[in-house]
Amino acid sequence: PEGFGPDAMLGAVRLLLEAGASVDLPVRGGNSKALNEACASDNPRLPPRTALVDLLLDARADPDLGTEIGGWTALQTAAEYGNVHVLLQLLERGAQLELADANGRTALHWAAIRSQPTTLSALLHCGADPSARMTGTDGSRSGGPTALELAEWEARITCRTETAGVAKASSTSAAASSSLAD
Repeated sequence: PEGFGPDAMLGAVRLLLEAGASVDLPVRGGNSKALNEACASDNPRLPPRTALVDLLLDARADPDLGTEIGGWTALQTAAEYGNVHVLLQLLERGAQLELADANGRTALHWAAIRSQPTTLSALLHCGADPSARMTGTDGSRSGGPTALELAEWEARITCRTETAGVAKASSTSAAASSSLAD
């Protein structure tokens, strides 16, 4: 099919793969791979993520191959973006649950950092280790935070930002009311 719809894009990817395109080549200057992009996609103009992920995995894309920069796996990308269907699909197709990126973050850490409760639940149900720590400054897993600590930290940042926004709005409102009264 010609055009810009999901069927045309899946057809284009299929043709490129049949012509010998490598599924594991880095894209975006080493920050990503085709499989990572499929796991991150929220664009309605793109094919359904699960169909594209299946196509890439069938073409032997390695779900555990980290990106050149950052070492992010497809599973970590799916967790970061909250793509639970893709995350479960990757696990069913053999992706390793506890792989860590270059900074020691697992898929569970990414789901916690991005406040993805449904993804956190799915990962825990699949056996993710809630006590796994990020890599510490010495390279060991003894000093880094757990997913729970990351989620708490993100919640505090969000609360501070929202509180600061309310305080700023209140002071602006008070100043405006004061000038109107004068």
